[in-house]
Amino acid sequence: YHSDLANPIYNAYIKGIQAECEMIHFIDYFDQIAALGKKGFEEQIIDILNKEKINLIFIIFVSGDPTIDPYFLQKIAKNRFMAMVFWDTEQFFEQIDRYYAQLADLVILPANYEYVHKLRLLGVNAICPFSLFDASKYKPHENKKASIDVSFVGEVTKGKRKEYIEYLQENGINIESFGIGTKNGKVSFEKVVDIFNSSKINLSFTGTYDNNVYAYCSNINNRIMQNKGKPIEISLCGGFVLTEYVSGIEKVFNEKDIDTFTSKEELLKKINFYLQNNEQ
Repeated sequence: YHSDLANPIYNAYIKGIQAECEMIHFIDYFDQIAALGKKGFEEQIIDILNKEKINLIFIIFVSGDPTIDPYFLQKIAKNRFMAMVFWDTEQFFEQIDRYYAQLADLVILPANYEYVHKLRLLGVNAICPFSLFDASKYKPHENKKASIDVSFVGEVTKGKRKEYIEYLQENGINIESFGIGTKNGKVSFEKVVDIFNSSKINLSFTGTYDNNVYAYCSNINNRIMQNKGKPIEISLCGGFVLTEYVSGIEKVFNEKDIDTFTSKEELLKKINFYLQNNEQ
């Protein structure tokens, strides 16, 4: 396992596989290729598959990573079921993900529902369950008290997060931010759950990392928005979510369960409204 703070969605996948399989053999392909080289890694995988008679291969790629040889995957996929998970496919679909996806019996997308249709147009079986989390780790606190007006948990290096947070502060909003690039810095997983429980308003943004893979049109690529797992995490804790709008969020939430904004001005207006109307 990775730590819950580092990748709770990943841990939920692994836990789910363990619950449904008689045996699971976990391999960190990054570590193994670095240690054994390409040839040694591939020989190790083939040996494990044959000796342990494995019939399901479940690949969780690092975002936009072309490390594993697709011809090797094609070879080991014969007479086995191969499932693949692609993070951040909004950014890497065109140049990487769609090529690997052709080798899969099933592609699982934890974020963007629209790309299910793009994959199906290529004849690839795909589903989008959105972000999966272990509900036993996200729970409303008993007798919880809202001690924070507005909070944001996450990196402020993505999208317009820093700009929006500074705008709120300049306009008198008492906002506490946690994570890389914030004044409070990174906090533990337990603290994150506590923040979700202690905040009147939990913010979520949908912008992605600056990505200059398409050097000739980087500004277009950096406009990409993404369904995030954070609204689900917050909701599992019984918290109120105010999130930047992204297409597809209607697949996860009803209008009565979440509110959205499309600009910093609308965000400020809605924060002031909800702080003044607690019952809403």
